[in-house]
Amino acid sequence: MEDEVSTAEAIRLYRSRRANTVARWNNVYRMWQEGKTLAEIGKWIGKSESTVRQLLKRAALEKQKSPGFVWPVDKAGRKICDIPHPMPSNEDPRQWFHIRAFALTPTRTPNTSSTRQFCPVCKKGFMLGKTLMEILT
Repeated sequence: MEDEVSTAEAIRLYRSRRANTVARWNNVYRMWQEGKTLAEIGKWIGKSESTVRQLLKRAALEKQKSPGFVWPVDKAGRKICDIPHPMPSNEDPRQWFHIRAFALTPTRTPNTSSTRQFCPVCKKGFMLGKTLMEILT
């Protein structure tokens, strides 16, 4: 899957650091969209998973600056909270789709039927059930 690059092209990219950096961001973002894991991408570019995570975030920020950018949404129309597209801190997490969220097991018996989720991307725990205000109104 590696691209063949001529010596002249490698020298050109080496001299233009910004172009090389943007090309790396785009390649990492493309590989992430193809479904590769952080470990696979890191092995391919020779970096750690945390570096790949940072590159993904940076690539997504650059894409958001481009005109006509549309936030990725799921089939239900909810915006996706993912590594390249983290949920803003002032948003309601129940209105977003968290790809990597997992259920938190309660330490004691819950008295509600709602389940608690944790999203490792936005680092938030949230209830999937209705809030008390929604129930009472």
